Amino acid sequence: MRPDLFKCAVAGVPFVDIMVTMSDPSIPLTITEWEEWGNPNEKKYFDYMMSYSPLDNVKRQPPPLPFTHPTTAHALTHHFACSLVLSHALSLVRVCFLLVVKHTKL
Repeated sequence: MRPDLFKCAVAGVPFVDIMVTMSDPSIPLTITEWEEWGNPNEKKYFDYMMSYSPLDNVKRQPPPLPFTHPTTAHALTHHFACSLVLSHALSLVRVCFLLVVKHTKL
């Protein structure tokens, strides 16, 4: 991975909250997806899914130099997608925001 090559990331209608969504059988399509993804309520699938879950793998790392903080952030979501709800995009923004705010001297 080369984060120094990019100034932004576009996550259009992101499915970032994999663990919460895939663990909740009341969400439409979740149970049928277990055949393809595995059921995270079982440890072997839980551990594997945690290894690539976007929201659970956002980490603070030193920025490449020279570095300037981005002035804007955009989160795109889709209000017609029953399994990709607005909270997914908001969760990703929240996690990224907290990493920046907690580790930035104002």
